[in-house]
Amino acid sequence: MSSISGIGGAQGINVQGMDLETAMMAVQSNRANLLETQLKDQISSVQAKNDQISKMNQLLGSLNKAAAMFGSDAKADTRIDGNSQFANGGAYNVEKEVNSAYISAGITNPGLSDNKDGGGGLTNTLKADGSAARLEGGLRGDVTKGKLDGAIQPCPTSATKPST
Repeated sequence: MSSISGIGGAQGINVQGMDLETAMMAVQSNRANLLETQLKDQISSVQAKNDQISKMNQLLGSLNKAAAMFGSDAKADTRIDGNSQFANGGAYNVEKEVNSAYISAGITNPGLSDNKDGGGGLTNTLKADGSAARLEGGLRGDVTKGKLDGAIQPCPTSATKPST
């Protein structure tokens, strides 16, 4: 036996002419390199997931900021454009912040607004002509407190509570 073939992406090692100790060192060195590559891939994956979690947390914070602009007595069917606190609190800035956070998180149609007039909710991104880019289904004046609250609530899961 003069060489060890590659298995599972490992490069083959030619051990011909090597004593046992040198051959074992070569195999262990190759193994260490493979483990290092796997670890780097796993670290990259975790970093990407952390980045996505950070973007989703930013989105949640923006949604909570928008929801906080409704009065405590606001009903679920109260529209943003009918809410004086929202209008007086910089509605366009909050609309842009929320919709930009959706885009950053990779959500291209959150389904908050059914309004097709004007192309969607305003964002912080500018188009080539200098006008604000819009997000279809994004936060707009016709969105109700109920829809906004629904976007903030966690999605139902199939997980069950542990038995006590």
